[in-house]
Amino acid sequence: MIIGRRRLAAAMACATLPAGAQGRDGLRAIAARHGITFGAAASTRWLGRDGAYDAALAREAAILVPEGEGKWDSLQPRQGQFTLRELEPILDFAARHAQSVRGHTLGWHTAMPRWVWAALDGAPAARAAALLEAHVAGVLALTRGRIADWDVVNEAIADPDLLPNQDLRDGIWWRSLGEGWIDLAFRTARAADPASRLVINDYGLEADWPRAAEKRARMLRLLRGLLARGVPVQAIGLQAHMPLDQPFAPAPLAHFLREVRSLGLEVLLTELDVIEPAGSPLREEDIPARDAAVAERAHAVVSTALASGCRMVLTWGLADPHSWLNAWAPARRADGAVVRALPLDAAYRRKPFWHALAQAFAGAPLHGR
Repeated sequence: MIIGRRRLAAAMACATLPAGAQGRDGLRAIAARHGITFGAAASTRWLGRDGAYDAALAREAAILVPEGEGKWDSLQPRQGQFTLRELEPILDFAARHAQSVRGHTLGWHTAMPRWVWAALDGAPAARAAALLEAHVAGVLALTRGRIADWDVVNEAIADPDLLPNQDLRDGIWWRSLGEGWIDLAFRTARAADPASRLVINDYGLEADWPRAAEKRARMLRLLRGLLARGVPVQAIGLQAHMPLDQPFAPAPLAHFLREVRSLGLEVLLTELDVIEPAGSPLREEDIPARDAAVAERAHAVVSTALASGCRMVLTWGLADPHSWLNAWAPARRADGAVVRALPLDAAYRRKPFWHALAQAFAGAPLHGR
């Protein structure tokens, strides 16, 4: 990867800014001044165990989303036994710090306990539908009034290189119910919680290359079909896990978001981080240039989304050591060091990524450009 001198200069300028260069406010307050809600994924692996983690989460985030504590295997580990045991610490933390919580996720092709897979194996469609309905209704009965924003359906669009002739992922719910599983999940969610915002969430929609363009086209076809059938989807969540080695240009994403907004839907950025090229070396002297590239990509994507009407941005974690990318084989660093994918470093110091978000929220160009 070639880093230009201007980008390197911008990185050094941001990296050397003192902690108070943006004032003492966190991204939570900076975003709020511009009518934007900023938040981050939280995990009970660290919540309540690390005072610095807790302080950063309270300062930086106005909304939290559980990394794993809101998935099926946490909320209904045994059939018919619904529990908020794993989610409750996040809900309690949010209540103490005047934060809200997003729900993630009601319908997905994974993160389900073994009993679900066994129950769905060879089951007729009516049985599969009953399981899905029971889960959505059971969870929302517990969270109604406490979580007002849910990813109802997650990662339903097929990757074009894996399924070139089929728009929807060949997951367990599609195999059991066809496209109707999405309709059922949203209709059940609306009946169970009339006040919650219902979101369809997916990845791989941001880049400027053919695979992302096809995935955007597939998402638009799905959304138009859902709305034509009266399915109560209200927003689309762009995960925005952004590989740094994929090209990006504002125009294709802006066009897609305009199309989404023209359907009457809201746009959210739900899982923002930047994925470095797999296996690429990162010497200490490379860090400023690499951080500059990450900041530039984050600023470009977030600014494009905000200009297209997005008013909620969440990163998938806040500090680098807590990134899921440290455990994901395609992204973790070959040298075993911590990835540099999030706004704060291992000591919870602000990185160029943090400053890029602050500038995007203010509608300002990236510092030093």
